[in-house]
Amino acid sequence: MKRTLIFIAVAMAAAALSYGQTLNVTRPTGGERWTLGSREAITWNYSGITGNVVVRLVLPSGERVGRIANVPVGDRSFNWTVGQLATETAAAGEYSIQIYAADQDITATSGRTISLVDPAGAAGDISNVRLSGTSPHRI
Repeated sequence: MKRTLIFIAVAMAAAALSYGQTLNVTRPTGGERWTLGSREAITWNYSGITGNVVVRLVLPSGERVGRIANVPVGDRSFNWTVGQLATETAAAGEYSIQIYAADQDITATSGRTISLVDPAGAAGDISNVRLSGTSPHRI
């Protein structure tokens, strides 16, 4: 049974390559810090694929967290309100972006993980810093 499943997986991958079907996540590339609630573009390139793609948020293990969007593959991008999923809101943490073309059963995942951060904890955000004591303050 295990050999049969491996053979089927290899055959499907070979069939996709023989038809010139490719799908790649081009943004994010990994290492980005995206603030929850901000707007960020998720982008991809493709060839030989038709129909819609499902944009998903996944854990580093590959486990699906939720669906971000379902859009035509030809759009090549989706402007995401970071953290907003179809049925819930993602928490701050480490994730990857996955693009899935259901009609061709092809999946692409961003390279390294991205960090979704709370607005108050975003790097470089000093809007919530309060200084106390006597003046002058040194930072």
